[in-house]
Amino acid sequence: MRPAAPDSPAASAAWLVQPSSASRPVSPAREDAAARSYLAAFAAHPRAIPLLMTSPVRAPRVLEQYERAVTLLLDAGFDPAGVMPLLTALENLVLGSALDLAASETMWELTASAPTPRLAQALSAVSEGRADRAFEVGLTGVMNHARELRAGRGEG
Repeated sequence: MRPAAPDSPAASAAWLVQPSSASRPVSPAREDAAARSYLAAFAAHPRAIPLLMTSPVRAPRVLEQYERAVTLLLDAGFDPAGVMPLLTALENLVLGSALDLAASETMWELTASAPTPRLAQALSAVSEGRADRAFEVGLTGVMNHARELRAGRGEG
């Protein structure tokens, strides 16, 4: 059973459409705030994430949140075939990023026994906040894909 997060699947859908107007996308600032809130809720409990990712959703309150999310997306004009892959992508991004935020800042430990000069070059160019920047890259990609889907230019 998935616990309800302060911002949940319905909030994920709200990243894509404003509840008050299904025809307008959300502002980038609002997208960021909703995404960060959802991420923070899960980042606070990274050990629960494997359960969240592998257990069927059965809790009525959580199912209601998914119903709301799906309704927002369908009412905004998304094709039904693309709705669940899009919600799943949003959740994968948030939950994976929450795990990344809980991990060590240094995830690659280079050794002399495995020469990796290009990896070393790329790693030396990264400052603190690698996981936050990775989340932003992912969120931008998901949002751009969602906008293409909504405009009828993408595949579900």
